[in-house]
Amino acid sequence: MPSDSPSYTKHERKVEMMKNRFVRCLVLVTLPFLLCATTIYADKPPQMKMTTPIAPGVAVPDKIESSIGTLNLSYGYPSADTVEKI
Repeated sequence: MPSDSPSYTKHERKVEMMKNRFVRCLVLVTLPFLLCATTIYADKPPQMKMTTPIAPGVAVPDKIESSIGTLNLSYGYPSADTVEKI
């Protein structure tokens, strides 16, 4: 029934408003907990079917000792002093 219906008494409208307020508060309180619960399970990405692991010998080291000295690399790219040595 609509709340502005003449058949509603003041008390019934007040009770209805309190129910609505309770539901809103309940949603506002439980929503952060639900969001936290979903982020806990989202920490580790799922293992895909077609994922190929990286072989241990393929990764590039950060430092390489050579006859011209130590060569410094960052993710496979040489630093400025390493470029000058080469």
